[in-house]
Amino acid sequence: MSDHSHDHLHDAEHGHAHTHQSHEAIVKRLKRADGHLRSIIAMIEDGRGCVD
Repeated sequence: MSDHSHDHLHDAEHGHAHTHQSHEAIVKRLKRADGHLRSIIAMIEDGRGCVD
């Protein structure tokens, strides 16, 4: 069972959309993860080692 709450905003274009209160936090975490992944990719491409 889900513990998150969300508001329903109805949009005539494609039925309906969900606006979750946590979207801002989720986007922030995804951007942080993206930054980490880009760093790891650059390390591998540059032949640098990773101690972790």
